[in-house]
Amino acid sequence: MHVAINCHSLVGAFTGVQRTTQGMIRALADTGAVQELSVYLPWGADRAALPEAANLTVRKSWARAGNRTLRILWEQFVLPSRLRWDRADLLHAPCYVMSLWSPVPTVVTVHDVFAFTNPRFCTKSNRSHFTRMMPKTMDRAARIVTPSHAVKRDVVDTFTSLRSDKVRVIPWGVGAEFAPVEDRARREDVALRYGLPPRYVLHIGRNEPKKNIAQAIKAYFAVTLDKTLPHRLVLVGPRGWGVRRRERMVQSLGLEDKVLCPGYVADEDLPALYAMAEALVFPSLAEGFGLPVLEAMACGTPVVASDLPALRELAGEAAHLVPPGDLPALREGLERVLLDEGYAKELSARGRERARAYTWARHGQDLVGVYQDALRGS
Repeated sequence: MHVAINCHSLVGAFTGVQRTTQGMIRALADTGAVQELSVYLPWGADRAALPEAANLTVRKSWARAGNRTLRILWEQFVLPSRLRWDRADLLHAPCYVMSLWSPVPTVVTVHDVFAFTNPRFCTKSNRSHFTRMMPKTMDRAARIVTPSHAVKRDVVDTFTSLRSDKVRVIPWGVGAEFAPVEDRARREDVALRYGLPPRYVLHIGRNEPKKNIAQAIKAYFAVTLDKTLPHRLVLVGPRGWGVRRRERMVQSLGLEDKVLCPGYVADEDLPALYAMAEALVFPSLAEGFGLPVLEAMACGTPVVASDLPALRELAGEAAHLVPPGDLPALREGLERVLLDEGYAKELSARGRERARAYTWARHGQDLVGVYQDALRGS
């Protein structure tokens, strides 16, 4: 089986979509069921983001990394001929839309349908692109993959002509590197490089409306004001949009010395960052999966998160879930985790056990099954 993967999304600072695409490619390279794996990267993308494997070939396009117009032109009008030339059996489009003239069966990963269900959480350019392209993609794709049953329900409800059995749920995995970090030297090194305080509450995610970071700041402020706890709040992730509003809020609450924003953190430092945190606060208003929640659970970090369908499906009873947008409930949940040592340990143990079910090996095996089904169906 020769599988081609269009990875023009692997540019810039990697967040959820890019990091799960990375994990997916590594899993496919390791399965042994894919004899040839062709990964198409834009010009200027970093080859080091992909694993070294005998069955993996990186093929560069002339579309420059970060140029949306060139990327779309290449995907729609050049990629079909490349697939014929490279003799691919199947194309996987891991980022919402496909080449509509693909000459081979195509599997598409849909991370969410917020462009339709929550357009306020999308940039104008993404909303415009996805609302035009996704209906056609849903119609022409051989199979569609979603990371959760919650997203599958949204996909089927949004695209009413789509057959439910065409959509397969394959959760993301978490790497073995995400585990409690006991190495003192490693912890001290990460803390020193990012200026981390001895005790802190963590939030990981790009600054954007759906992440509801303002709610995390307000809940933290309420807890520390009421209980005078020594913890600081560490906000990790790319700047995104709405950063100015966040900075003004921090100033207005007098939290300049208590809220740290180290920016983007390298993947290899994330396990220690999670493991040293006393809680992950994740008050999102919309999620298709929730990778930071899974990674935090694997590292033994207690999680306080929004009770969204995807997060409930992911965490079950292993996280403290609160109604999305409910500030008093978020404050109470965070306060309980920080003050009740027994409860925090219980959540930590539940989280580690829950995370064991989410492996990249299983993801890769399930994905190969979808590929085989798509080829048979075609």
